[in-house]
Amino acid sequence: MDEIDRCIDLSTGLNFIYLVGNRYGYMYVPLEIEEAEFESILQVAREENIANIELMQKWFQLDENSLPPKYAFVVSQTTVHRLETALTLLSIANNELF
Repeated sequence: MDEIDRCIDLSTGLNFIYLVGNRYGYMYVPLEIEEAEFESILQVAREENIANIELMQKWFQLDENSLPPKYAFVVSQTTVHRLETALTLLSIANNELF
């Protein structure tokens, strides 16, 4: 907050602060989440009225064949379609170049 106040004080016009960090690198979506942990996340999300809980339930499906059971990330058909389209376009571009 001190940095924001300093930015406001020193700025002659509009003030803007952009916080960028890469301490931990890119944070990927986990491919698996233990059942108990996922259920705890959903419970807290419901208690805090966090939006889009249904997306979490859509993207992660319980794998009961795993021991212990885990929620696994499921790639959506939209994502698959976009990837196929991108690969097709890259192939066409590659063929045109060579």
